[in-house]
Amino acid sequence: MSHWILDALILRWAELTARLSKYVLKPSKVIDRLLVSPIPERDVGQARKVFQSLQNIECVWSGKNLKKFDIDHVIPFSFWRNNDLWNLLPTQPEINFKKRDKLPTNQLLKKRKDAVIYYWEVLMNDSHKRFSFEAEKLAGLSIKGMENWEAPLFAALVEAIEVTSLQRGCARWEP
Repeated sequence: MSHWILDALILRWAELTARLSKYVLKPSKVIDRLLVSPIPERDVGQARKVFQSLQNIECVWSGKNLKKFDIDHVIPFSFWRNNDLWNLLPTQPEINFKKRDKLPTNQLLKKRKDAVIYYWEVLMNDSHKRFSFEAEKLAGLSIKGMENWEAPLFAALVEAIEVTSLQRGCARWEP
């Protein structure tokens, strides 16, 4: 029933916005704006550029050394439409294909935590401002100047994956 609830919320929000603007804004215009998707397509370019500059790249999920790699959306793009740097990690093309629209298991996340954090540190060093901004949105707290920012960010990632899994009833994945 979630699509009915979403539609009702959008309609009610548009009506409220129109009423608050004293009908300067028409509900139809507000609905048009509310239905615009903010991120229309996948964009892994920045992450790919950063990872290509590394001497050694290993698959975040298997630990195997890579000559060629794909960029995996940890939380699949089809679920969140999210291209934030914390969500983009290097992986073997075959593993990326097998994972597709699945979420990593809790066991896999814990097992590969060091690899995830390593790549986050690489991204943070290269694109500090963007990575910090995006990470703060996920973690819900400021990581500027924070020591051990990786722990709360990793906890937020694990929680986001669990909530997404529960809400969508999607398959979990492990290599």
